[in-house]
Amino acid sequence: MEKQRTLTKEISISGKGLMLGQPVTMTIKPAPENYGIVFQRMDLEGAPALKVCPENYQADLLRCTSIGQGSTKINSVEHLLSALGGMGIDNAQIDIDGPELPSLDGSSLPYVKCIMDVGIVEQNADKKFINLQSAITVEDGERRLVLLPSNHFRVTFIYDHPQLPTQVATFAITPETYVNEIA
Repeated sequence: MEKQRTLTKEISISGKGLMLGQPVTMTIKPAPENYGIVFQRMDLEGAPALKVCPENYQADLLRCTSIGQGSTKINSVEHLLSALGGMGIDNAQIDIDGPELPSLDGSSLPYVKCIMDVGIVEQNADKKFINLQSAITVEDGERRLVLLPSNHFRVTFIYDHPQLPTQVATFAITPETYVNEIA
């Protein structure tokens, strides 16, 4: 069984958010087993926490992944969450002093490099996996996500543009594949 993972030490990153353009500083911290990925808005009264989970997904800004609960929101979380997932990080506390993550170069690679610089530590708890028994399809307009049962985490992207030939790419997701081909 695979073990949960977290960072060996804190990472601090500053920059401006792409969508809202506000300066922001965030600190990604190691977290205990079974903690999950949790954002904490340090700039708001009471420093409310937002757990990354389907219930907290919000369609707040176009072409942006946001999470929120009540009036507390965090925008542009997609690149950091991709980096954490791609590197196999299960538990992290992210303190942020604004409504949006730094955009950096517009990819996940700067986050990946920071994670690689501080290192990853295996924890004692086993990873938790979703065991699909049948296909699940989610559609939003022309976009479609299909989840199929498998013994391995593999992703296939199909990009169908009217002015280009259809493009297809399949990746078996490992930290090495993520760093070298996706981030």
